[in-house]
Amino acid sequence: MKSMNKCLCLLLALCMTLGMMAMVSCADVQQTPDDQGETPDDQPTPGEPDEPEIERLPLNLPEANYGGKEIHFL
Repeated sequence: MKSMNKCLCLLLALCMTLGMMAMVSCADVQQTPDDQGETPDDQPTPGEPDEPEIERLPLNLPEANYGGKEIHFL
């Protein structure tokens, strides 16, 4: 059983490594900045908001007491 778990972990590590190597190969293409001093008419100017602002309501939650215990979320 331990041998099978070890083989499975090695296989997953190999797949992750190969996936990262594939992403590194995409880094050869250099990107040029889009701001050439001109703004096309179909794009908004920097002063205009792209979307209307959303009003966010504050959370009115009561204080929680868990008997001195700490709760951690991952």
